[in-house]
Amino acid sequence: MSAAAPSLDAPRRGLRLQPPLALGVAAAALFVPALLAVAHVAETRSSPLEAPDEWRGVLVISLVAAFVCYVAALVFLRRASLPLTAVVAVAAAIQCAPLASPLLLSRDAYMYWDYGRIAAVHGGNPDSEFPDRWPNDPAFRLASTAWARERTPYGPGWTLVGEADAKMAGTSARAATLFFRILAAAALLACVGVVAWSTRSAFASALVGWNPVLALHFAGGGHADAVMMALVAAALALAVRRPLASGAAWVAAASVKVAALPFLGIEAVYRLRERPRRWFAGIAGFGTVAIGIATALFGPSWLRAAGPISNQLREANSIGLPTRLHEAGLPLHLAQGLCAGAFALLYLWLLREAWHGRRRLALAASGLCLAVAWLMPWYALWPLVLAAFDLELGGVVAAVAISAYVLLDALPL
Repeated sequence: MSAAAPSLDAPRRGLRLQPPLALGVAAAALFVPALLAVAHVAETRSSPLEAPDEWRGVLVISLVAAFVCYVAALVFLRRASLPLTAVVAVAAAIQCAPLASPLLLSRDAYMYWDYGRIAAVHGGNPDSEFPDRWPNDPAFRLASTAWARERTPYGPGWTLVGEADAKMAGTSARAATLFFRILAAAALLACVGVVAWSTRSAFASALVGWNPVLALHFAGGGHADAVMMALVAAALALAVRRPLASGAAWVAAASVKVAALPFLGIEAVYRLRERPRRWFAGIAGFGTVAIGIATALFGPSWLRAAGPISNQLREANSIGLPTRLHEAGLPLHLAQGLCAGAFALLYLWLLREAWHGRRRLALAASGLCLAVAWLMPWYALWPLVLAAFDLELGGVVAAVAISAYVLLDALPL
């Protein structure tokens, strides 16, 4: 697929006449009525977005039409070219638009705020203490009750971000959540920028930046995955020219969320063929420093961060593939086992492919999304960013298909 990727050297025809740019602008324009409809939703922090009858059709049609324009633009961009400045400008319009809306489709931003306040305000340790120890905290009262008896599932790097938010926002829920939403939107645009700089491909940049589903969940919901994937993108972009910096970026990504580690495993096997000593030295050196700092700040309890994440392999939500298989008649535990086993086999095959010089990170991310029983819609970012670097047809199709699937979770159908 990479051979067909458009080049910046292609002739720059009049922008107004180019179908991909027109479709990208249409996706941005069609996104606006959907956000206007969101303003009439009584509860925006859960899915689906239950708009009143007079706005329900506007919400559904606008979001679906915006996504269709996004996909159509990608089809045209496979054979056409656009200046990267135009692609990034449209991406900024799409990805920043939900900042004008209330918090969307999740209460996770309150959870980040709560864990940050545990450390910054209450002097506790979110890696070893439960949020319900401080039941009168303003963040605790707004966060999902599912996390009341859970330690933070995030790495120490994200805990430090939460502490910074807690100190700046004080007791203002709006300021606290807006901090995470602006950070997520900026990180998403950083992904676009890194992809554009590294690949010089309008297609790859639009693949990430023009997706309205991502805008809903990052500028809208403020999730940590945008920061994790911005660091993963930087690590991939810097691997050849700045191997030490690439290793540092991988360590930073894992310090936000351990979900970066499966991607690092494939990248490590892929890089082994080149014997990149400085790349591995970067990971080992910065990893040692990060472990030392994390242990000094939070004690050894920060190693439990993978615990709550591992529960996602066992507990199911409504949109996870194991749940769908269960609804089709399979016992839930059998469905979970089949999905986990299938991903294990896929991962082994992808490691083999990486060893032979075929890095297919997007397929790994797509497989992980399908394997976890507790699938979150914002995980769709994982395969999209990685597909932008692989530019392999199967990975791109799988990534876009997952985005289309998780879009349904937001719609009041």
